[in-house]
Amino acid sequence: MKIRRSTPQDIPMIMKLINEAKVYFKKQGIDQWQDGYPNEESIYQDILLKQSYLLEHHHDIIGTFCLSYALETVYEAIEE
Repeated sequence: MKIRRSTPQDIPMIMKLINEAKVYFKKQGIDQWQDGYPNEESIYQDILLKQSYLLEHHHDIIGTFCLSYALETVYEAIEE
């Protein structure tokens, strides 16, 4: 397996993975990512900031993630 930075050409495959995750989350009753985020624009911005990565196995993209050190205020008040 290999981790590499994403490129704009990877956006269609990244969105495919994200949309599959959205369907899974919804089936599990998880409301994360049900409001249109992440979308192509947010992925593109992550790529420009060099924060978007892919996990490849035998040249197939099997995962994606954003590695950011920016503070997300939404996580400051997590309860339960």
